[in-house]
Amino acid sequence: MAAKERSPHYPALGLETTVQLARMLYDKEKRSVVTAEGIAKAIGYEGLSGIARTKIATMRQFGLIDSVGGGKYKLSDRGLTFALRSPSDPEYAQAAKAAALTPELFADLFSNYPDASEYTIRIHLIQDRKFSDDGATKAYKAFRDTIGFARLDASSASGSVEELLSDGDEIDVDSEPSLRAAATTNASFDAGARVVNMKQSWLLAGGVAAEIYFTGKVTAKAIDRLVAHLSLLREDIADEESAEDI
Repeated sequence: MAAKERSPHYPALGLETTVQLARMLYDKEKRSVVTAEGIAKAIGYEGLSGIARTKIATMRQFGLIDSVGGGKYKLSDRGLTFALRSPSDPEYAQAAKAAALTPELFADLFSNYPDASEYTIRIHLIQDRKFSDDGATKAYKAFRDTIGFARLDASSASGSVEELLSDGDEIDVDSEPSLRAAATTNASFDAGARVVNMKQSWLLAGGVAAEIYFTGKVTAKAIDRLVAHLSLLREDIADEESAEDI
């Protein structure tokens, strides 16, 4: 029997529905570190069913929850904005625009097909991105729902996608040669501009490869947090190696 055709990963839900999930998580757990099972219960499921996993994955794809390692998560700063602020607040509107364009697929569709018909977008998804027919239909609906919720339109697509993403202290890429040198062909930035969809790759000792994918405007605060997370990861690995030596 032929294998079932699978589509690439994409947000299975529109942003408006996903924002409601973030609010449910905040109502139950605030910003506590929780397991995936804990998130599933917070959003109304008994455990990690297939549907619950899909919704959790969608929350991650829109940047509403952060992984803290060890299979645990917490509500992100963006998710907290949706949970606490009113839709009439400028911060809420900016967070919606940033979240809508965080999934790489949606950023691509918004940049290249902002007002294209469903037929045209589905053809692109099926032929160029190898989506299944059903997957293309669902991805199109989630995309249109998301763009509508974020109040993005073709006129705003005429500018650069990075201008629509989150705020913060900007990093001058031209003054950071380590960033510029490591950027792969997926990098998208100008000297002195905010960084969008930039992938960093390194080959480390022992054949280990490392890859970091930046989405949105990279800030000094974000880099500091990344360094802190890597430092904690190093300590955890060092502890495990020490335990193995005992």
